[in-house]
Amino acid sequence: MLLLLKNLGQALKAVDLYMKKPKEERKPCFFVLDSLGMLSTNKEINDALADNDKKDMTKAALIKGAFRMLTLKLGQSEIPMIVTNHIYANVGGYGPPTTQSGGSGLKYSASTIIELSKSKEKEGTEIVGNIIKAKTFKSRLSKENKEVEIRLYYDERGLDRYYGLLELGEIGGLWENKAGRYEINGKKIYGKQILANPDEYFTEEVMQKLDEIARAEFSYGSGI
Repeated sequence: MLLLLKNLGQALKAVDLYMKKPKEERKPCFFVLDSLGMLSTNKEINDALADNDKKDMTKAALIKGAFRMLTLKLGQSEIPMIVTNHIYANVGGYGPPTTQSGGSGLKYSASTIIELSKSKEKEGTEIVGNIIKAKTFKSRLSKENKEVEIRLYYDERGLDRYYGLLELGEIGGLWENKAGRYEINGKKIYGKQILANPDEYFTEEVMQKLDEIARAEFSYGSGI
């Protein structure tokens, strides 16, 4: 269990110490908070010890204030920070169908917010991994409301680096999908066969073209 004020306060102190060093002596620094929803305030802890079941109404304001100060210092020191958080359905509310826990402090402070969801990946009847869907809820660096899917295997295969590239190439006009078959390197072949032997089809030249398509598809100003 993490204490909200204590740990975010320590982060502020760590940035101050980092900034006191000459720039040429600063080693790369990276902050990760996992997760915001698990942070507790002093009031929340004291209420739990006293068997007080009243809702803590101070947490959202504390988070907002802490991130307002921390965001400024992180920008000045050029330290990136990743924060994970929980989302839940916005039942009967206005706006997006999902919302974050902990108030609006992180939502307004973050440069990029990616919402993740997952489904099961099967081979026959066996569950062998997950399909992870990533959607840009907010971004100052790329187009918002864009989605990509990533395949993660449970075994040693891990992340599938080629998953989704066939669809990306189709979007960019690199090849066409005709009745489930793609024409690549002069061959018409099914997607499953391509992904079974990806090195033969995703050559260095093809990967470079896919990178250009991705920049145009997801970056502001068509990747310029």
